[in-house]
Amino acid sequence: SIHEFTDKELMLTEINRIMRDTGYLYLFENVCLDTIVKDENCGFDYLKESELDRLIDEANFNILKDTFFNKETEKDNCYTKFFICRKK
Repeated sequence: SIHEFTDKELMLTEINRIMRDTGYLYLFENVCLDTIVKDENCGFDYLKESELDRLIDEANFNILKDTFFNKETEKDNCYTKFFICRKK
């Protein structure tokens, strides 16, 4: 639910700061392919996949696993991704 935070960079940076070096960050997020789509439940925009990858990288995380869910049933140009990340 990263898309529901107003300061996504700060949130991810803070997670990195307090996380142990041996820890893992698990993310389960809906992302858009190329157009911005609003989450009907909360009213916030989903992130584009490239934007989410950038946020994770800039917060000094490496993506260890990146898995698609429901990609074959894309709704409104969005699908769900699962990430496993570690500190750089």
